Amino acid sequence: MSTMGLLDLPAPLLQAVDGWLALLLPALLRVWLYGAISGVVSMALYRRWSAQSKLAALSERTRALRQELAGYDGPFDGLMTRVGELLRLSGRHLRLSFVPAMLSGLPVLFLLPWLSNHFGHQWPAAGEALQVQPQGLSVPVEALQWSGPDGASAVRWDPDSGSWPLSWPAAEQPVQLRQGEQRLLTLPPAGDYAIPVLHKRSLPFNWLIANPAGYLPDAGPLHAVALDLPAQALHGLGPGWLRHWLAMYLLPLLAVSLWLRWRWRLQ
Repeated sequence: MSTMGLLDLPAPLLQAVDGWLALLLPALLRVWLYGAISGVVSMALYRRWSAQSKLAALSERTRALRQELAGYDGPFDGLMTRVGELLRLSGRHLRLSFVPAMLSGLPVLFLLPWLSNHFGHQWPAAGEALQVQPQGLSVPVEALQWSGPDGASAVRWDPDSGSWPLSWPAAEQPVQLRQGEQRLLTLPPAGDYAIPVLHKRSLPFNWLIANPAGYLPDAGPLHAVALDLPAQALHGLGPGWLRHWLAMYLLPLLAVSLWLRWRWRLQ
């Protein structure tokens, strides 16, 4: 059974809000909306917590020094003095903006795991062909067996693809991968999200982001299992990567962030 990671804490609230929005908007518009809101919140946090007056003064001094360097024709010592001053100003600018920039990224960090889980993949229909590929198997593949509700399953290992081809089971007729009496994997997995990789718990990473589909047994012979799940396409235009949630989230996020940076004259 999986537990929530630190970055998964907003997921129940986000899921509830998305359920209401789904009554009004298709998935593409919802992802655009989340990207735009992320841009507004991120830039508002940066504006609130950054010392804009000090950063503006530093930028003005840096700009003047660069213009002076562009036309400088004096002794080498004078050149090095100005270059050192420019580096010092750049370092101070970085120190003043680093923490606010990190704070402004928190909304995105808390939203990305939920977006990936919710809009990344989808469960196949019952009976649809699928491949299950083991990773980090420490025993011969013959030591593992599939079993269905009525006993032995017809799933057989395919050495050419290095996977088990199977027909996706219905929720009321799950199949299990076992090693003797130990259950390693149950399909369909628990949880509402379609997760393409099931793995052993990895700390401290899974303290931050949990796997909502659960984990493989720590003492089991499998490190991970990859499921050939179909990806969700939010629209039908362009290459595959442009149809998926990440590109559709980042585009409005970047557009809104750049516009607000110009509108608020942020440094």
